[in-house]
Amino acid sequence: LYTTDSNDGVRLGTNTSNGYVWSIDAESGYLKANSTPTKVRYLGVYVTGQDWRAYTNTTGNTAGQTLRFYSNSITEDPTAPKLSVTPTSKTWASVETDAAVFNVTTNTEGEKDWSVSPTTLDWAKIDIDKTAGTITVTPNGAAETVHEAKLTVSHSAGTLSKTITLTQKAASTGGGEIVTLFTEGFGENTDSAREWKDTYKQQGGNSSVYSGSTYTITNAKQSKNTVGKTNSGLAQSTKNTDAIFEIKGLNVAAYSDLSVSYYWKAGSTKETYSTSLYYSKDEGKTYTEVTKTQGTGATTFVEVTYTLPADAVLSNLCLKVVFNTSNTQAVIDEFVLKGTN
Repeated sequence: LYTTDSNDGVRLGTNTSNGYVWSIDAESGYLKANSTPTKVRYLGVYVTGQDWRAYTNTTGNTAGQTLRFYSNSITEDPTAPKLSVTPTSKTWASVETDAAVFNVTTNTEGEKDWSVSPTTLDWAKIDIDKTAGTITVTPNGAAETVHEAKLTVSHSAGTLSKTITLTQKAASTGGGEIVTLFTEGFGENTDSAREWKDTYKQQGGNSSVYSGSTYTITNAKQSKNTVGKTNSGLAQSTKNTDAIFEIKGLNVAAYSDLSVSYYWKAGSTKETYSTSLYYSKDEGKTYTEVTKTQGTGATTFVEVTYTLPADAVLSNLCLKVVFNTSNTQAVIDEFVLKGTN
């Protein structure tokens, strides 16, 4: 399977120069090959004509067509001792008391029992359900000092064991270092505004904070580079209707004194214009508005900042930016979440 530099086609045959060594691009997920030593082409299907193509971009006719390799499963001995525990750790903020569930899996036949040690903690309740294959740990209340424990899960046959690490942070006493936990710059776009895709993400900060996060974009598009504060921003699609940037699944349990900032402009201040930040403690089911601490709105970008309350320190924090103007387009850019470690 090869491609050439003369056009976007893909062929079966012999090519001894370039375009026949394929690999998965780590950043985009596309299968790629070099049609020349310096030019990369990405494999995809041109949907209209229903034929294979190798374009030099991933944003045109083959946008969103990434690749995965799969292998056939191997038959295992169902009686062979096996032990798996997921996840293997949990960190709560000082005020968090939500239950953490750990799933235990063993072999399906033969000797397959398992045990946990210890079975009690003075700062948390441990519930063991062998039928469901779960260990549930629930802190008794808020922590004034740090709580730590390790649970050992052992298979009844052999020496297989797994360790679960538990930590409940102490209440913040101040004096820590302020660090950047998460940033979003909304990517780059040299063309006109386009519907948002997750491939446009421009994330930064601490990957352990945002690696499990997901976005929901409502009534907003990725703007072209000249519209954002820095390159592209997130631009309101329809005026007088809320535009929303929502991110779920931020793990900030190890931090305190959280703050959010972003730049926005109202496009016009002739009529009504507004932007607000909300946070959720229940996976985005309900949201609470955060009091704005700085910035209002203008026809040039203004930075707005918010200080999140202490109960926003969660392992699954959800945030939502709402922005709107009744006259013309509103834009946000350079979203930043900070905290104290």
